[in-house]
Amino acid sequence: MEEIQKVDWALDQIRTEKTEISVEHQVKEQLAELKNTASLQNLTLEYFLQYYYGEHVTEEGFRQYLTDYYTATEYFTQLEEQTKETLSLDQIEDYIDEHEDTFQTISYRSFAFPYEEGQEKTAEDQANTFLEQINTEEDFQRLCLDYISEEERPAYEANPDYTVVHTQKQKLTGASKDWLTDTDRKNGDTTIIQNAEEKNYTVMYYLQSQQDVSPSVRIFYLQLPKSAEDIGQQAEAIFEQWETTGKTEEEFLNLLETYHGQFDYTSHSYEYAIDQDLPEALSGWAFENRTEGDVEILEDEDAYYLVYFGGVTDLNATQVLARKQLLTEQQEALQKTIQEDFPVTDKNHRLKYLLF
Repeated sequence: MEEIQKVDWALDQIRTEKTEISVEHQVKEQLAELKNTASLQNLTLEYFLQYYYGEHVTEEGFRQYLTDYYTATEYFTQLEEQTKETLSLDQIEDYIDEHEDTFQTISYRSFAFPYEEGQEKTAEDQANTFLEQINTEEDFQRLCLDYISEEERPAYEANPDYTVVHTQKQKLTGASKDWLTDTDRKNGDTTIIQNAEEKNYTVMYYLQSQQDVSPSVRIFYLQLPKSAEDIGQQAEAIFEQWETTGKTEEEFLNLLETYHGQFDYTSHSYEYAIDQDLPEALSGWAFENRTEGDVEILEDEDAYYLVYFGGVTDLNATQVLARKQLLTEQQEALQKTIQEDFPVTDKNHRLKYLLF
């Protein structure tokens, strides 16, 4: 029903705006493909359509349905691109300011002293002894090793940031939220929080509160899952094909279009990619000191990746996340408008159907 509403709304907008959209090529292609499928089953196109879509379907009616559907789809594509292009940095920054809790990340160190019922005092005393010895962040790290279990010790020793927690303000709860979000909080502040639900006393060392200002990048890649033994050779062959081109971004995108959908290959394009968007093998590569136009074959345990680096963008990670969320909200608002303007029931509360 949602698709019917979107098609009706888009066609109404096109009529109102007197927009010209031609989809004749797509319609012809789709009908030709269906006609070929029907002929393989020794059926006429109209009989094929009636078999799958209902006995009242005609070829002409189905052609009109495809025309309306593709026209509406193209209208929404253009509308989405226009919305992205007109979304300004000021709008994004205003949105971030209005949703500070969503985009502000608080960082701190924590070390918990768990207890069983009746042992609260022992855990509290240990936490206080720990707290009293903290003068610097290095003290906190060193003290962790004095109290850590032997099972966890290797992880602590291997990773200096093992005790660091990064969390959004909106996800904080309870006493720790009150302490961490205090406007007077500063780097090096310490406290002990009792967590009765999880039965522990936690020593906390405040680090900072900030937005993620790491960069975003333009990146495009072809992913080749390791579903065949010679997949590495296939990746090399595609790379060699790339080497014979003029090595422009447009030619790389054409290469992605050529191979997308072949075997299990998938293409991915990001105008604003941040670390969390990418497979680990790519994020390490993309956020090094890269040069626009760099192309390389990367690999992890699951796949090979033929990657093109399109450059660093003008938005940082927080701005990218805000942009995505703002665009999503705008799309949801549009969908609500469509539902209100084009209900799926008529005045007699009967359900509307899209007829071919």
